[in-house]
Amino acid sequence: PGTYNVSVLLPAGYRFSVLNAGNDETKDSDINSTTSPQYSLMSGVSVDDADAGIFRTADLGNLVWHDLNANGLLDAGEPGLAFVKLTLEGTSGAGVPVNLMTTTDSQGIYTFGGIEPGNYRILVESPAGYEFTLANAGNNDDLDSDVQNGEIANITVISGGTTTSLDAGLFLRGSVGDFVWLDANGNGIQDAGETGIAQIPVSLAGTDGFGQAVLRNIVTDDNGYYLFDGLVPGNYNITFSFTDPYNATLPNATNDDKDSDLISGPVSLALVSGQQIRDVDAGLFTGGSVGNFVWEDLNANGIQDAGEPGIPGVEVVLTGPAAITRTTQTDASGFYNFAQLSPGIYSITLGLDASYITTVKNSGSDSQTDSDAEGRVINGVSIVSGLQRNDLDAGFFRYAGISGQLWEDKNGNEVRETGESPVAGASVTLTGTSGAGVSVNITIATSADGTYAFGSLVPGDYSVTI
Repeated sequence: PGTYNVSVLLPAGYRFSVLNAGNDETKDSDINSTTSPQYSLMSGVSVDDADAGIFRTADLGNLVWHDLNANGLLDAGEPGLAFVKLTLEGTSGAGVPVNLMTTTDSQGIYTFGGIEPGNYRILVESPAGYEFTLANAGNNDDLDSDVQNGEIANITVISGGTTTSLDAGLFLRGSVGDFVWLDANGNGIQDAGETGIAQIPVSLAGTDGFGQAVLRNIVTDDNGYYLFDGLVPGNYNITFSFTDPYNATLPNATNDDKDSDLISGPVSLALVSGQQIRDVDAGLFTGGSVGNFVWEDLNANGIQDAGEPGIPGVEVVLTGPAAITRTTQTDASGFYNFAQLSPGIYSITLGLDASYITTVKNSGSDSQTDSDAEGRVINGVSIVSGLQRNDLDAGFFRYAGISGQLWEDKNGNEVRETGESPVAGASVTLTGTSGAGVSVNITIATSADGTYAFGSLVPGDYSVTI
């Protein structure tokens, strides 16, 4: 029996619990660093409630990161976000209110140190423009995001229970757009002066980082532009819905901001956080045509005069860009046509037999009635989007001839009779003008039988002088 004081030497890292909590002396703590209770013991008396509660503090934290694909998981290469403000709120086990603030470091790491056991939440202040990613994705708490409605709630801290998996993923919304234009020359490049096409339907479909299906539909504006904005990062397809008379132009012809991206089907892309894509373009053109008339130029003047007939069944071969080759024949009236042509430079070759000679090119001032062939080819036919060329004509003629016989008309009756002999070696001169306006002056001598012949003459007006 006697009077005694009880003190407790704390182990390293421990703290004393609050004294005399509750109203059950057998369950509270009676000893701390400044209080050493005195006990007076009588004979045969034992004290069995001289208790001391001790605890260790804990650390809370870990990472605030930029979730580039918004899938709610910390993927390789996704960076931390610096200077993000976080506030710890709650009540310690002793009933003491707690309100602490910190910010993430340059790597996105944060820590609330020396936290007593209790119940807490962490408020995360998202930087301007950022949104919180999907919470509790996957099954690895070290890699997911724990924020819902701007806070990490229901954090229970026990003695020494350090937690380093309280993470927050954030992302920025992005957008996709740009330009649908009329590619007049079909080169697949947005050239100066080429205009946008209004009211072309464009759709975006895919799955965002949250795993949600996305489908949005718009049309191009008056200048040919479109934009899908406010997009969660994800994988998307852009589809341009155009119908006849439009066709897709040459894809990937130059830098991505000036080319057309249509190959076949939709344009696929992966949109990451904050990305503003402005180069998903579509160049379109409308088909052009070439044609017209292959005719026999009876007077060889290079002009389609009344009554001059077309030449039927002539093989016409069209060659052009991308090694295109198409073949047709002139119809019964001498006409031909090639439709639905891409913009570009073409040549037209005409397959006539050798008896036909090409007439003079570009006569007169009317492109609808002249001849455009040189030899048997019409070169350098330029087709732009939607152009219908109905003036590509080719005139041909066949050589003519003048012949006769010179004899001595003994009785002057202008009729050759028996006994009237031919005149050999006499000069015969042909003069005149061809249908093309070329002057002709040819002199030959009669043969032994008095005959002469001027062959391979271009149709025209001629005189024969003896």
